Amino acid sequence: MFKFVSDGYSCWHIQARSQVSPTQLIEFLSPRTQKTLQRLSLNFDGRVEPGQRNLPKPKPITPQQIKHFTNLTIFKVDSSCFYSHVLHHNKDELIVEQETYLVDFLPQTVQTLTIFFDRWARYELLHFITYLGQRVVSGDLPKLKRVQIDAPIRHTMPGSNSWDDDWDNEQLARLSAETNMRREAFQEAFVASGVEMWFKTWYIWEEGW
Repeated sequence: MFKFVSDGYSCWHIQARSQVSPTQLIEFLSPRTQKTLQRLSLNFDGRVEPGQRNLPKPKPITPQQIKHFTNLTIFKVDSSCFYSHVLHHNKDELIVEQETYLVDFLPQTVQTLTIFFDRWARYELLHFITYLGQRVVSGDLPKLKRVQIDAPIRHTMPGSNSWDDDWDNEQLARLSAETNMRREAFQEAFVASGVEMWFKTWYIWEEGW
């Protein structure tokens, strides 16, 4: 088993981003390890502070790289490891040239899949995961038996004396509603697949400034 967790205390640290990326980490593993490894857990904790969104994104793992893991049965991964798309602007239009779909990323040997779904995960990922369910229903990834989504609800508590119970409750209700919407979409996508579907969520309280 190989497990990697990066924790930047609620945000990505600049130096950590420049030192390692998902694709680099995979390259560190020897070809022999890639072929024999059965359990792989990659959690880069892909949260980014709003003021740091101009930082370069960590380079994700390509489908060609992950396909080398020919004995992988248990795979735990966050969205920064597989989610990527190539964009370009054509006048006022944003055009997607290339996307990596989760279903095309996963090795055929995977039986148990856990996805770490952080608060910055884009709504496109909702489509990618529900599309995975549709493809599994159609017969792809026949060895897949269990899919679990780990989706913590992160809430920033106001600092100093700025606490407002009404505002705080409204924010929690909004976050809970968004999470429930995602849960229902995931479960609906996998309902006819025969795959065991779990959606795990919990609150993480973070202090504001």
